Amino acid sequence: MAKGTLVLLCCLLCAMQAYAVNQENFYPFGEGNRDDFLRQDNDVASPAIDLRWGIPFYNKKYWKIFVNDNGVLSFENKYTIYTEAQPVFPIGPNLEETTDRERILIAPFWGNVDMTQRGYVYYRQTTEQDLLDRASGEIHKGFVEWDDFQAKVLIIATWMEVGFFGIADGYNLKNTFQCIIASDEFETFAIFIYDQLDWTTGTESNGGADNGIGGTPAQVGFNAGDGSKSMSHQYSRDGTFLGGLVTESNIEIAGLWAYYISSVSVDIGGCTTAGEVKTFPRYDSMLGHQFLYIQGPCFTLEDDIWLQFGPADDPIALTNCTWMSAQRAWCVVPTFFQVGRIETRVSNNDAITFPFTGTFDIVDVGDVPAGIQRINPHSEAWMLADRPVAIEWDASLINYTQINIDLLTYSETDGVPSWEEQEDIEHDAPNTGRYEWIPSAIGGITPDNAVGVLRITRRYKRSLFAIWSDVHWLGYMMNDKFQRSPATYSNQQCEIWNEKMNNEPVWNYDQDLNPCPCDLSQALADRARFRPVDFCDMSTAGFDDNEDYCFLREGIKHCVINIINSPQNADSVCCYDYEENLVYAGDSFSGSFSHRTTVNGVPPYNAPKAVPVLSTWINDIIPYYSCCVWGDLCEYYQVHRPTRDCRWYDSPRMAVVFGDPHFVTFDGVEYSFNGKGNGHSCGLRREPRTGSYCRVGPNRCRIGKEIGSKPLDSPPWP
Repeated sequence: MAKGTLVLLCCLLCAMQAYAVNQENFYPFGEGNRDDFLRQDNDVASPAIDLRWGIPFYNKKYWKIFVNDNGVLSFENKYTIYTEAQPVFPIGPNLEETTDRERILIAPFWGNVDMTQRGYVYYRQTTEQDLLDRASGEIHKGFVEWDDFQAKVLIIATWMEVGFFGIADGYNLKNTFQCIIASDEFETFAIFIYDQLDWTTGTESNGGADNGIGGTPAQVGFNAGDGSKSMSHQYSRDGTFLGGLVTESNIEIAGLWAYYISSVSVDIGGCTTAGEVKTFPRYDSMLGHQFLYIQGPCFTLEDDIWLQFGPADDPIALTNCTWMSAQRAWCVVPTFFQVGRIETRVSNNDAITFPFTGTFDIVDVGDVPAGIQRINPHSEAWMLADRPVAIEWDASLINYTQINIDLLTYSETDGVPSWEEQEDIEHDAPNTGRYEWIPSAIGGITPDNAVGVLRITRRYKRSLFAIWSDVHWLGYMMNDKFQRSPATYSNQQCEIWNEKMNNEPVWNYDQDLNPCPCDLSQALADRARFRPVDFCDMSTAGFDDNEDYCFLREGIKHCVINIINSPQNADSVCCYDYEENLVYAGDSFSGSFSHRTTVNGVPPYNAPKAVPVLSTWINDIIPYYSCCVWGDLCEYYQVHRPTRDCRWYDSPRMAVVFGDPHFVTFDGVEYSFNGKGNGHSCGLRREPRTGSYCRVGPNRCRIGKEIGSKPLDSPPWP
């Protein structure tokens, strides 16, 4: 052998023999941890491991898995075959085999292992909570967008000091590595852990008997088994660099590599040089001010990191972010006046370029649970000043001993929607999770801005993280004129509103409003077009059927509102009495009043009468308080916010399959389908946070990953 060749082989061998001898990163394994093990032989596999929950892999769910000695786990059948001409991923079924036919593989190190002389392979399925938590935490490191993932089951397979086929006598070359499969039955991740890699190739693949290198090295990656979908690690089949699996990582823990494997393609995770920006959480309410964790570029402590929201040519907001690690930074979500999915871009060079792009969902304020709970929110204490009120919150959400509590009001004056910091309720309150006070009248609160929220922040840190109350009417802090004589002041405001309505263009509500269901049973059944309203939802009544759940609607049992607004952006609010009949606006002050301004908002939003929920408060709900709750001029409101007669209501139909088979579709079309073949049923579900319709398939419908969707203003599929 030439001297140069000998030196090269020695260098390669030294590079391969990198390991941490105590397996400190390994999950507990061995017989002491109730592991099963393969017999010490060549080309052996475990019996089928019946999975407690199905594990999704490449968008298909599997219920049994096998551990094979040659460094792979396989679904559907064992796979112990290893040949000189080992195929490269992607590979399809082995049509020449009857038992080892499918090649659906997870390959931490697919090499020609031989345990006849040395080594062990251990495996088990476990639900030990400490290990589930550990796996979930390691996944969070590499996948910011999956910070809410919590594993329910693990498959732990360990190859301990295994040798290769054809190793020469007297040589003690061995590999030690581990594969963890973590799943919550909806999503699946794989974690490969490498401790020692002395060899890459068996002699059957032309590796050296005395060094285990050369020839065709081992493969590392994933194979869907269909001949088209696969993922190979960048070091797969590269004998020079396979040793880097021990010392490198994609989640900043040497020797650990994590992958998301349940979708149609494998996500490697970690940071990259260009591509997609990922966020957690994946959505926030319009109020914003939640911590947002981002991943994309490989950040450094010196980077000036910026996150941009909205189109590149017309950005909505730009916020500065703070470095946490190479894999993530944190930002604070700004306040928005719109809903829906918007573009995001990340820069790590002081906003000069934004090479990473992604999306973020903004939802209306009612779709995110309030962090501040008003105690007895429907009591008189929250309607008038000078009465004690109380709020509660989860103190652990604010990581500080002292907090600031303030009140913000919303208005649409001067043609611009805006929030205004109206009153400091307490700027130095202890963070105990409860606060009580007696509100006083504030001169700046009028019917133009008599809707708002309470906010809690860290003391002196109002621009950072905040928790919010629900959006509510601010009678308890309305100006002195209202407090001295609520009825007189409210009647004056109702007169002003009535005059304003009379000067607006005539609204042909008979043609515009969606007709209400005629009775309560129809309203409850028509869940595709109507949903309960917060102020009168009988599902919140409890077992005692307490009528107090229906706020300011005397004699009403339940109310619903249309999910899709009318062509002129109005809403039908339909209320039903205890006889379950529709109560018309013209017949009762508790009737089914419409909204001239839809709670859904009007794209592109960011304008008066176009902001979801908040514009409805200004234009429809505050006038109701003035005219019908405190004033006695509700007849004005009855005229301007009528109910559409239910005579035009078209009740929902069923789709039916019967006989040979015969079909009747949702829209009443009848036809027969007598051909041979496979049929697939599909469900349809509306995602409330985005308004999209999702076909319900093997994976759950989730923001950021709809299985087909249409925008809110499009009808659902037939």
